[in-house]
Amino acid sequence: MSDETKGASAYRHPQGDADRRRWPRDPGAFAPAIGRARLLPQVSGHYPSLRPNGWYKVIGQNPEALEPLARRGYLWIEVDGRPRQVWAGHFEVQLGDRSLP
Repeated sequence: MSDETKGASAYRHPQGDADRRRWPRDPGAFAPAIGRARLLPQVSGHYPSLRPNGWYKVIGQNPEALEPLARRGYLWIEVDGRPRQVWAGHFEVQLGDRSLP
C-alpha cells in the first residue's frame, strides 16, 4: 500500500459545495403550513438533527415525494427548508393558524 493514499476527508466533489440535485428544488413546491410541531424532550435522542426546543412548520403534503400525503401516524415537517416525514407520536402538534414559526 502506498504512502500517498489519501483519507476519505481529502476527497472533494467535482462540483465543489454545490447542491448535488440533478434538478433544482422549487422553493414554492411545498404545501402551505397547516400547523406547527415541537419535538418532545424525552425523545430528542431519536432525532439528533432536530432542535429539541424549536417549533417546525407542519405541511399537509410533500408534492415531490412518491407518496405526497404522510403515512398514518406520521406527519410532514419542514426542517431547514426541506420536508421531512417524522413519527407524530414524538411531537407536540398544534394544528391551525397559531403564529406559525
